[in-house]
Amino acid sequence: MLQENASLYTRLQKSGYTLVFKPTLVVKDGCKQRIKGNVDAKLVLHVMIEYPQYDKAIVVSGDGDFHCLVEYPEEKN
Repeated sequence: MLQENASLYTRLQKSGYTLVFKPTLVVKDGCKQRIKGNVDAKLVLHVMIEYPQYDKAIVVSGDGDFHCLVEYPEEKN
């Protein structure tokens, strides 16, 4: 959980979303530091395990790694 996003987390939870927090890594990029979450594989695995329970899913990402996650349910209708 990133403290600077606390108000966003609160709004999402009040709107009915269930949030799952993962450990983050601090990655050095030259003199700068970035926070990285690495949740791609975990998200895909979780969705595929829970797939039969879904009526609808919304995937919001700028990461092309999730394209297969959109394709598979579309193929299965």
